[in-house]
Parts: sequence; C-alpha cells; structure tokens
Amino acid sequence: MVINKLFKTGLGVVLLMPSLFTISCFQNSNIIAHYKMNNNMAYQKVFSIKNNKTIPDQEFSLLPFLKEKNQQNDFASTKDSNSQLKQLKLDNEDNYLQINTSKYVLENEYTYNGSSLSINHYNNLDNDYKYKYQYEENQKAQFAYDYLASKYQISAFSGKNKDEIYDFSKINIRTNFNNTKYYFNQSYDAQELFLNSNQEIKYMFESRQDSSSTDLYDYNLKLNINTLNYFLESEGISIKNNEIIINVDERIFLSSIIKVLDLGLIDKPIDVTSILKALNKVNNINLSEKDVKIEIDETHNKAKITGLGKYKGVVEVSYKVNEIIDINNLIKIKELREINISGEKITNEELWTAIQKINKDTIEPLTLEDVKITGIDDNQTKATISANNTKKYKGTLDVTFSVVSKNQESKLIKQEENEDIPTSSKSVVEYRLNKIFYFFNNYESFGFRLTEKNNENEIYSANFIKKFLIDDVLVSKIKIIKTFNIQPEVEGEE
Repeated sequence: MVINKLFKTGLGVVLLMPSLFTISCFQNSNIIAHYKMNNNMAYQKVFSIKNNKTIPDQEFSLLPFLKEKNQQNDFASTKDSNSQLKQLKLDNEDNYLQINTSKYVLENEYTYNGSSLSINHYNNLDNDYKYKYQYEENQKAQFAYDYLASKYQISAFSGKNKDEIYDFSKINIRTNFNNTKYYFNQSYDAQELFLNSNQEIKYMFESRQDSSSTDLYDYNLKLNINTLNYFLESEGISIKNNEIIINVDERIFLSSIIKVLDLGLIDKPIDVTSILKALNKVNNINLSEKDVKIEIDETHNKAKITGLGKYKGVVEVSYKVNEIIDINNLIKIKELREINISGEKITNEELWTAIQKINKDTIEPLTLEDVKITGIDDNQTKATISANNTKKYKGTLDVTFSVVSKNQESKLIKQEENEDIPTSSKSVVEYRLNKIFYFFNNYESFGFRLTEKNNENEIYSANFIKKFLIDDVLVSKIKIIKTFNIQPEVEGEE
C-alpha cells in the first residue's frame, strides 16, 4: 500500500479469513470480513523486546522508543507520548514524518517476541487510558487478535492456564523502521489526529515465514500544540476562536546554519573569541558577537550558543583543548602603531613593551622570555615574533609599527577600522511556510482552502477542509501572521 499524503482518511481493509475463530459463538466459520483492525493496540499486548544488548526493553509500537545519540542515560526516562513523537522530523521532500536518525539511534531491524494473551488483555480491562471511542478500539484490537490466531491456527484456551485465551509465544514479528513514513489522521470525524503508518511486518511461526503490509495507528500518540510547534520548528502557535494561529518571523534558526557541532581542537585561552572563531571556521559561516551569546562550560568542554538579533534558537557545541597555546591567540593586535624609542634603533624590550600594552587583555601569561624577536627591517616597521618556549607555546606572527626617537617627528600610521562583513542572510519566511504546508498539505480530506486576508500582516488565512480536535479544542481555521522585531529571550539576562 502506498501512502501519498501526510494526512489520510481510511484505515479499512478487506480480508479473506478462511478460519476465523469468533469469541462470541466459539465456532469456526469461513467468512469474508469488511472491518478495521487496531493492530498496534493488539500487538502492544502480545509482542515485546526483552534482554536485547543494543535495543532497550519495550513493547511493540508503530514508533519505537529510541536512545539519543551520545547520551548515556537510559531512554526509559523519556517514555511519554510527546518525547516519543519528537523522535520524528518532517521530511520536506515528500511531506511525511520520519524518524530523525541524525539524533536518535535506530537499528536496522527490530524483532519482537510473542507471549500469551490473558482474557483481561483481550478485553482491555487493564487500560487506564480513557478514550471516547475506547469500546470501538477494543473491538478492533480483538479482531486483530482473532485474525492472528486464525492465520496460524492457534486455538483459544488451548494452554494450561485458563486465564489465557491465546498463546502467541511461538510467533515472532520483525520490522524495519528506517524507511517507515508517518502521518496524522482521524479515525472518527471531528476528533483528534493520531499517528499512523504503514509498515512491512515479517511474521515467523515455527518454520513458516510471512510478510504483510500493515496499517498501524496509536490513539495515545495524538497531535497537540506542543508537538505541532516542534514539527514546524515554531514557537508561536496558539488556538483562538477555533482557529490555529501561527506566527512567522524572519529570524534564522541557528540550527539551520550551524551543522557541525564538534569544533575540534581549540588553542588556549578558551574564550568567546576562540569559540566563535572555531564555530565560524568549521561551519563556513561568519557570525559575530552581536549575532550570538556564547556561554562556555570549561568543565565539560562545551559551549551554549544562543541566537541574538536576526538569529534564534540554541545549539550546544563541543570542543577539545589544545594544551600548547598558539601565540596568535595571545597577541591578537599586530598593528602596534607608533613606538617611542630612546635611541636610534628599537630594542627587543621596547618592542615587547608596545606589544604588551596594546594586547593587555589577552597576552598573559606570555613573557619576553617565551618568544624570539627577529627580522626587524632597516626601516624599523616590521618584526617577526615566534614561540621560544615550545613546551608551552607555538606559532609565528609578524607585527608592524613605526618608531619615533626623541628628536624625530611622529610618523604615526593610523589603523584603519575594519569594515563589518555582513553575515549572509536568507529569507526564512518561505522555509517556515513550506514546513506548514508540508504538514497540512492540500489533501482532499485534509489541508485547507485559502480565504481573504484581513490585514497586511496576514500571510495566509484559510479554512480547514475537515475539522479536528487539538488540545481538546475543535479547530476549523488556520491563520499565518508575519511578525516583526521579535527579540529572543536569553537565559541569564535580566
């Protein structure tokens, strides 16, 4: 089955069931059944992963619980529906949600082992989740149990434990989530949007192996404002008067330009300047201290980068410290301007005093004994400084200057101010709109019809073709508003 859109309307299947065991009459019958099955709800009670070396213990789900890359903590601490949904990202290529494999560890294949099914589980008596259509969903899960038992000729109450209705312990199922595509859909009109997918599942029973393209959905994984904000990379979604209002601003997400988070080896001293220099170099960008706030955690060799001005968002970068210090990081100002000298020629001490004075904020702990001064030209306008104490320092640099003796007129060379190099920018409004349209794409049963704009700040105003619940509010409209001069909140600032 090919899924064409992020939102879909039907989950119906037509199945030929040669020997369906029906609980109500306890008889075998050959029937053609037209009905819907909640395979995900059924399989959660029967199939699970336990004691796997690389995959955390968990019940079957259309979306598995995953561990974040480079995280030591166990995934179980994030076992809630919002965290589970945030393992997905919106793929702008084909309008679907897919597992974010750049952030989460995903194995090639997941094998779930079957177990016995109790009567309580069959009737779903232990389910604490109260859903309006829970009775209907219980029936769909029972259809799935009965069909699975019929398919592999597993009789009811055939085991020793009379509290168990089916023994599925000889069945294993396998699935590959790497190419699975997800979307949100309604099971009932004017109700919540639940996560759906169509997955190729392999069934192993003794020496028999089958595969089936299976529709799955989970009414515990429903769309809400929190997850909608996440998928659309937004922070300004609200609901008012049955209308979803999305604020779109032109600030650029740092995550869209800072792709490389490992800055590599950085020379001492570790400060805002050295972090920013390394950040720009590895990402081939040109951010300035006006664009970001940098908070350094030297204990863990990390830095938190927060967007300012036209940039928004927060990224965390890591680095390693180069214990040998490059003198270029200590002598940052290399144009020394005018130096007053006592004799006809400048001495090393006079030159070093001038270097220390103009670089007073960065030069410590470098001393004259740590460097070698060579190459002073005849015009006394240039010299070469190189590291002498190679156990602590490295690097070579040139300084320029002019000299003024007691009886000589000043030959001051004015330092030209550096021109600001503008940071390359792009309009992100289009990027934001694409995210929105890809999510609420124009499918015949979902999506929206554009209406007249009420003011110049409105980018789009539209009516949803089909109403749905989000955070217990029935919504029928969407409005996208352009906002201006939004300043981000920066932690630590009052």
